Amino acid sequence: MFNLPEKTIVNKKIPKGKFYENLNISAKEKRLFIDEIESVVWLAKITPETVAVTGSAEIEEIEVIALNLYQDTCSEAVLKLINKAIPYHLVFVLRFGEKEKYAIYYGKYFYSEWLNAESDLLSLQGFTLEDIWSGFVIQIGAIHLEADRTLDEQIAENECKEKLLLEIEKLERMAAKEKQPNKKFELHQEILRLKNNF
Repeated sequence: MFNLPEKTIVNKKIPKGKFYENLNISAKEKRLFIDEIESVVWLAKITPETVAVTGSAEIEEIEVIALNLYQDTCSEAVLKLINKAIPYHLVFVLRFGEKEKYAIYYGKYFYSEWLNAESDLLSLQGFTLEDIWSGFVIQIGAIHLEADRTLDEQIAENECKEKLLLEIEKLERMAAKEKQPNKKFELHQEILRLKNNF
């Protein structure tokens, strides 16, 4: 876990049924939740009152929710279900055995690697809840924020690079299988062109 001020700690178990009994969900989503989640614990509540920072209309509070898992995977459908049930910004601590993994939603889900439970991946950074939230996204997503870039700009840039890498890998596989020299040369030229975009 990560170190949080004592005032933020809630450490309260939440009955699993609360997440699917009051929501309009499919039988498949309910089954996923029951099969994957052993228990849910509300670990902490980060608000202007508990950490002496400035809030905003956009972010009223940040909740830290632990999901104790039956296996070392958790479906995004389950995370979405909890995000839907709790109307605040959420940081998930996924627990399996002696390991923990963090998840957070910011346009898409970002995940940390599996860590030892004693590891301190996250820290509170900034003077507003928005700063703290952005800091959590950066830490969990292992995002290297380049100079003069906003978080949104950096994520968009990283996604473009990921798409380029996938396209390059696809073309390299095609080139390796290609028998015709002219076609092989064309593929190689396209690979070089894409690599120059980095």
